[in-house]
Amino acid sequence: MALSSQQIKDMQSWYGTKADGIWGSKSTTAAGGRDAGAAYSLYSSNKGRYSSYTDYMSYGGGRNDTQGSGTNYNNGSLTASQIKEMQDYYGVTADGMWGKNSTAAAGGLSAADAWTKYLEAMGKGGYSDYTPSSGTNYNNGSLTASQIKEMQDYYGVTADGMWGKNSTAAAGGLSAADAWTKYQGAIGQGGYDDYYGSGGTDYSGLMSYSEYLKRVGGDDYQAAVQKAIEAQVQAATDQYNSQIENAGKDYEENARRAYINKMMSQRNMDQELAANGVYGGMADSQRIASETNYENDLTGLTNQYQSTISDLQQAITSAKLAGDAQAAEAMANYLSQIQAQYANYLQNERSIQAEIDMFNRQLAAQQAQQAKAAAYSSGGSSGGSGYSSETADLQKQLNAMGANLTVDGVWGPQTQAAYDRYMNGGDTSGYTLTNRNGNGWIALDGGGRYSYSELQKMLDNGQVKEVVNDRDRTVSYVRVR
Repeated sequence: MALSSQQIKDMQSWYGTKADGIWGSKSTTAAGGRDAGAAYSLYSSNKGRYSSYTDYMSYGGGRNDTQGSGTNYNNGSLTASQIKEMQDYYGVTADGMWGKNSTAAAGGLSAADAWTKYLEAMGKGGYSDYTPSSGTNYNNGSLTASQIKEMQDYYGVTADGMWGKNSTAAAGGLSAADAWTKYQGAIGQGGYDDYYGSGGTDYSGLMSYSEYLKRVGGDDYQAAVQKAIEAQVQAATDQYNSQIENAGKDYEENARRAYINKMMSQRNMDQELAANGVYGGMADSQRIASETNYENDLTGLTNQYQSTISDLQQAITSAKLAGDAQAAEAMANYLSQIQAQYANYLQNERSIQAEIDMFNRQLAAQQAQQAKAAAYSSGGSSGGSGYSSETADLQKQLNAMGANLTVDGVWGPQTQAAYDRYMNGGDTSGYTLTNRNGNGWIALDGGGRYSYSELQKMLDNGQVKEVVNDRDRTVSYVRVR
């Protein structure tokens, strides 16, 4: 097939050699010893799948061998043992061949990309951090599977290590990262109720983990790490590319010498044969043997060159994968430190807030005593009818916390009970639940009964509210209209 100058240039660019439109020895070398016709055939078949001949060699081009079942696979530059390691991890048959089943298990990733994700995931709780494995959509963010399970246990859903719609609903619609922040803040502080209005100290003003990470410059650190490692990888890549270039030059020089040796040997042989009177078939036989030796030498040089190039290209790929793994490890170590710092931040802020809460309780106690004294001075008693504006103000404050008092300014048993409940942190132990419907069930107005876990979710979502009657010492749950 006659090729145009432009066709030659196009495929020279793909093979990574000078695009001058002339197919010479350098072009042949760049194409793995192929002549223009064979090189163009390979180029035409693969230019749409591989951006360059280097990519073709690095990511399994020409090596799409078939399994015994006839299924195509592509291991790229990975060894069979690496493929088996990944397959074990992603839960498919570990046969060392990256085919359609392995690709599907890894979310459609190639062997090389799946390996990168696998290396990253090794310190982050598994592949569930990246891609659903069971058809259920979930997103663990940067949390490990064990962290997710810990939260799921806390929020009362199946602890499968996958943050999906059920987990999100149980946490009030929060993402895994935000739910983890709330969970960390809630441990030892009255639980999840601290954040959803059932009493206790309010910690909702604390920075989330993502906010804290941004505040301490986490994004800048990650960018700096990535830049430094990319520089290292680029330096290694440049070195390997230089070796590839030198290997090409050595190949050309050795091929030239082999040709010169062949021509000199042939000339000497012709002289010797003529001198010895050897002609005809015997002479031709010796010449063919000489030519065969040359072809064998050239084939050996070509194979050695291609093997060297393949090794160097694999080294480039390995350097990139190692860089990705190094970056992932550096960020994992950094984030571990930040998480520890964040935990200290939460602890300190909770301590400060607890002190503020204690101060507010002491102030409320003082106000209560003042309200009592005012009630007594106006002719009332603990069960009397004397009005006090201080008592009325305190009743309003207690109602804001769900006391359901009549604001009459009189310090009576109901006001006393509400005040005692507030001072005990909203404790309603000993109060009678009016909505109980059998063991473990709550009946709501409008029909239907619900488990305690279902009720808690409805409380968290604002569909139901708790009504406390301190006079009768009862607790009721009603729908929010």
